[in-house]
Amino acid sequence: MVAGIYLLVAREDIHEYIAYALLALSAILTLGNLYIKIKVRAADLEVYAGRNDYDFLKIPNQDQIDEFLSFKSVKGVADKNHFMNILVPKDFRISNRALKPKIITGEKEKGGGQYSQTYFTQIFLYEINETLPLFYLSSRGKFLSFMPVKFGAKISQNHKNSLNMKNYQKIEIDNYDFPVKNYDLYSPDLNAQNLINIKFIELLNNGIKKNTTVNIESTGNKIIFFIRSQRHSEDGLDFYTNLFNVMIKTLTEKVN
Repeated sequence: MVAGIYLLVAREDIHEYIAYALLALSAILTLGNLYIKIKVRAADLEVYAGRNDYDFLKIPNQDQIDEFLSFKSVKGVADKNHFMNILVPKDFRISNRALKPKIITGEKEKGGGQYSQTYFTQIFLYEINETLPLFYLSSRGKFLSFMPVKFGAKISQNHKNSLNMKNYQKIEIDNYDFPVKNYDLYSPDLNAQNLINIKFIELLNNGIKKNTTVNIESTGNKIIFFIRSQRHSEDGLDFYTNLFNVMIKTLTEKVN
């Protein structure tokens, strides 16, 4: 009887150990696969940099990180100092720096323990000749776009506040065909409304038709663009570099 109890306990212990071992093995395999993907990704970006006149750094320096962290919205897609794979234009003497963005990858961990997931987002930073109002154009994402407008607006407002933008007010866009179910515009400056013209709204709506929404933040003469939790192929980098240049042109039309 006693021996049977000991045997039963031993079996339960073995099952528990096996379960822990399987979880540990799964975690090791997941980390291993992630490491391989990161390594391959860095190699691909280094090739892209060589072809497109960029300097490539696998580990950005603190000044480069701080430049991106000066944008409040970056906190939503990257944990502090969790950045990698920066592309920096080689020729700083280019007169129109807006044509050549700095591109960095931010890393954000969501969840906890065995349920945690890591997301990577490429962020494009442009220096422009004009000075724009401070603003943040926040995309709601697919899920919220199907929710009632007021419910989505509340969630978006909470997200904005979590980014230390409590002094940024929601700017109502009543003109044209602004996609209110997909985007919210925030700014401490009501003049930010004047940036949103017909051409810009057309670009937003064309993206929505392709299931793509972009986040944009201006700090004056610098502006960033990113699509949450997305990194891009070489062709994608070229496409979005050009698209974001077009968006900058439409945003600055009334500034000139």
